Amino acid sequence: MAQDSLPLLRDDLQLHQGPLDQDGASTWTIFDPVRNKYIRIGQKAFQILNCWNKGSIEDICQQADESQNVGFDADDVKWLADFLVKNELVVQAGQQGVEALEKRANSSKIKWYKQLLHKYLFFKIPLFHPDRFLRQHLSWVQFFYHRIFFFIVVLFGALGGFLLMRQWAEFTVALPQLMTWQGIAWGGGALILSKICHELAHAFSAARHNCRVPTMGVAFMVMWPMLYSDLSDTWRLTRKNQRLGVAGAGMIAELVLALLATFLWSILPDGGLRDATFVLVTVTWITTLAINLNPFMRFDGYYLLADILGVENLQDRSFSLGKWYLREWFLGLGEKKPESFPYKTERMLILYAYCTWVYRFFLFLGIGLIVYYLFFKLLGIFLFTVEIVWFIVLPIVRELKVWWKMRNQISFSRPVFRSFMLLAVIVGALVFPWQKHVTSDAIYHASASNNIYLPFAAQLQEVYIEEGMSVRKNDVLFSLHSPDLEYEVLQTKRRIEIKKVLLDRYGAQREATNRWIVLKKELGEEVSKLKGLEKQQKLLKVQAPFDGVVRELDNSLSIGRWLGKKQLLTKIVSQNTPEILAYVNERDRMHLLEAGTALFIPKDFHQPSISAHVVEIADINTPAIEQAGLVDVFGGSVAVTKSPNGTLIPKEGLYRVRLTPVDKTISPEQTSFGRVHLPAETKSLIRSFVETAGAVLIRETGF
Repeated sequence: MAQDSLPLLRDDLQLHQGPLDQDGASTWTIFDPVRNKYIRIGQKAFQILNCWNKGSIEDICQQADESQNVGFDADDVKWLADFLVKNELVVQAGQQGVEALEKRANSSKIKWYKQLLHKYLFFKIPLFHPDRFLRQHLSWVQFFYHRIFFFIVVLFGALGGFLLMRQWAEFTVALPQLMTWQGIAWGGGALILSKICHELAHAFSAARHNCRVPTMGVAFMVMWPMLYSDLSDTWRLTRKNQRLGVAGAGMIAELVLALLATFLWSILPDGGLRDATFVLVTVTWITTLAINLNPFMRFDGYYLLADILGVENLQDRSFSLGKWYLREWFLGLGEKKPESFPYKTERMLILYAYCTWVYRFFLFLGIGLIVYYLFFKLLGIFLFTVEIVWFIVLPIVRELKVWWKMRNQISFSRPVFRSFMLLAVIVGALVFPWQKHVTSDAIYHASASNNIYLPFAAQLQEVYIEEGMSVRKNDVLFSLHSPDLEYEVLQTKRRIEIKKVLLDRYGAQREATNRWIVLKKELGEEVSKLKGLEKQQKLLKVQAPFDGVVRELDNSLSIGRWLGKKQLLTKIVSQNTPEILAYVNERDRMHLLEAGTALFIPKDFHQPSISAHVVEIADINTPAIEQAGLVDVFGGSVAVTKSPNGTLIPKEGLYRVRLTPVDKTISPEQTSFGRVHLPAETKSLIRSFVETAGAVLIRETGF
């Protein structure tokens, strides 16, 4: 400060005893009731504030000498004065004070377009002030904090777990049964109940320790509603176990609901209420472990970790320490640490900062994709770009600007040499054209194969083949017998004979008789039917469609057994050259080489890899995928849409690549799926990224 006179403290401020810091020293908490804000100060700042009414820096220092409160000097007093001014804890008097307040208010205002961009992502709606309600009904919930209640919960939870294990098969298939309007309604109600209990547990736990809960409401994160409670007053709590109890109360409440719901699900009859308990059993565990316990977002897990470590404002302080360590590791500037912590705590905070940055990178990337698909394409592209630039690109750019400002402080050292070598390796890996193949899902099968199905229900009379046996075209594989078919043939022949006799009786005048015309038509129908039945009789001798080898013969076939229609009997695999089929997109097709050797790697690791040559690269894209095992709906990677007639149509232009194995003497015993590495011209990672990003951009900007 330029002057020795100190500003006056505001009269409405409150000072409370705080918890002990990591070194065991006392702390104090300043409460600003106007902004409902809590500010933690240490022992040295408290000693200075004790002498603040002396009015000037010299007087405060003199008072310290007289009271033997040594350990601070004029610089400490000036720093605290600036700290109080910046946090608006002093009286702003006169024209200069009014102008300072106006300047600070104007600087804190966010432009309308920035508010619009951020508020659709996260905003709060306060619903009511629960403090009076909580204090009036606190006695009603005291039982839930008693040891007897937790003993009862554990007992019922253990019993419910035992009953659940006995009904595990039924429990695992219960989820699909919820996919009805009634199941969804019961499940949604159960989820709302669990979240209300979660927030009430936080609020009542805070009220038990005489902390205010000024507001409760709904917060929207990426348009997803969540309940929230304002628990900032818990900053006044001095005991760590009290703060941990308030922070963990919500998760404990949900886990209690889950244990009780487990027991109820095991004893309730089928119906909506049982569906609701199923949701409580499953969803509460997932939300507690995956969301509430997550320390990288400001949920319950974050505050629990902050209290366990004893580090308030955990993210801000760990981020500062993480940036400092990053600059020292890469640049070796020798800067002073932003804060001093014990060695283990410091390493933990640095690790926490880096984990949070990685988590946020993927989180904001996911949010960008969500908003892209949530809105129409033009607005989705705009919002996706804003999310990526604002939350990922700009923080990196701001840090790089800090590094650039420090360039004059950088001198050749071991960290700088290490950074230079690491940068050279990264740039080399990105720029050097080392990629020499294109990878795609593929299928390895015989060039021709045919599944032999039973044409209609019949009795097996004879089996003429064995597994692995070679057969010639039209060789008989199975002999079948159908008494129903024989009976129908016999009856049809009799009807034909009867109708012929009746037609002969009409003699020469038969053409003038209407009855003769009808009989003639019926006779033609019976003859056509007989021809069809005789064709079916020929099918009772099942023949090989081509030369090949018997594969996948049904071992359960036995003489005299009745077989159903469309039952698979065996497969005949051609002895011709087998082939490998793959599909590549247009971008990869441009880089494929017809010369060179490809490598097919089966998904089944027991099967050996197969070397192959490229035989054909299609010039036009494939209209449909015939190999169902390659598409995404059946476990493959090719994205398709299913037409009304069942055809699998690829979502992007794909080109078929046909290959033949180098060793052409071995025919595959069965169809095999895997990955094939196709020969291609060399290209760098950065080129691949640019091509992929460009293709996606062109595809997604097509309106």
